[in-house]
Amino acid sequence: MQAKELDRLIDDRWKEMEVHGEANQTLRMKLSRLKCSLKKWNKISFGNLDHRIRLIENEVEDVDKRGDISVMTEEDVNRGKKTTGELWKLNRSREILWRQKCKVDWERRP
Repeated sequence: MQAKELDRLIDDRWKEMEVHGEANQTLRMKLSRLKCSLKKWNKISFGNLDHRIRLIENEVEDVDKRGDISVMTEEDVNRGKKTTGELWKLNRSREILWRQKCKVDWERRP
């Protein structure tokens, strides 16, 4: 879902930009403007990853506590599965983010 949304965003932003000048200047300006749009999209789509992970961890902990206190209902079990899956995805996203950051740092070193 997000990949299709991103493709559409890039396509739309690129086509709607009207920049005049030499080819290299036009390309530089379009890329600069696209970068701003991508940063906004990223913040809206993903937000603060660490904060979202903490919220989901709290929710998983809440479900676990319910299971410790009494027999879990089917709703609790489904909620636990859903939140655990979401937590896994968020942790995977954070791992990918850190790998990308490390790669950028490594490539910048002299």
